[in-house]
Amino acid sequence: MKTTIDETLDIKAEKNDLRPIIDVLDLHIKSIIDLEVNEGDFSSSVLRLETYQFDMILQGLRSSNLYKLIERLSLSHDDLALVVFAYAWENYHEIFTPFFIHGDNVSLHAKYQGHLESTKKRFTPSFHTFLTMYYPDSHWVMYNYFTDPQHPLIKNAVITFESVVTKGDVLGVRNKVVKLSENFLVYLNGGGYPPLDSEVGFPANLTTSKMDFEEVVLTSGTLENLEPFVTWLRICQNIKQQKDQPFFKKIKTNKMYVFAGSPGTGKTLTATTFR
Repeated sequence: MKTTIDETLDIKAEKNDLRPIIDVLDLHIKSIIDLEVNEGDFSSSVLRLETYQFDMILQGLRSSNLYKLIERLSLSHDDLALVVFAYAWENYHEIFTPFFIHGDNVSLHAKYQGHLESTKKRFTPSFHTFLTMYYPDSHWVMYNYFTDPQHPLIKNAVITFESVVTKGDVLGVRNKVVKLSENFLVYLNGGGYPPLDSEVGFPANLTTSKMDFEEVVLTSGTLENLEPFVTWLRICQNIKQQKDQPFFKKIKTNKMYVFAGSPGTGKTLTATTFR
């Protein structure tokens, strides 16, 4: 059994190239800037991603994991817009540059908010940015829709809302950044569907074993690969009890370990002995 540890993400979309649908968002942003800054003409095809636009683009993405996710979770076009928005910030953040370029436009940023990062020379859009871009007349209705605990994107842990500055916790979810969970970011870039710990019902469906880890016969190489994980399990509970300590925020308490090997080599048995 070969054990590999995946704790970093360095992903580029190849087979799951979502650039066509990202280009629609790119046009949307540029047109908003033109409207707000240069007093451009209103265009309904620009200010709202119409159903037919999504349908046309998705026909060319039928083999992508994005399309499979839409089918699996029965996502609406509104849901798709939020997923694409979060995906774009993670993979194509440069399309939000027009907001940074016009960082001195007070009215623009009062309306769309978000965060100007002068050191990185980029603009980080917030959930408020998304709502204002797509639903200027139904802001709070859509806020309640997307933050409902039963919403498929929330219920299935596809997206999270994360603060980029401390005051984000004070101002609430609207000021936070919409992010794809790491597992679903991997999935949209061509990986497998997220494992059990990202599915509804976890950990009720976990399999347990009466055996202890020490009773499993493993090769020296496998034991060596597993040593960091075993050590982490031994200390993580103590770390999680120290949330008030300054170092806590710098430590990732969630780890993902991938067991790979031929059938019958003991992957599942080994995994079920960890407690």
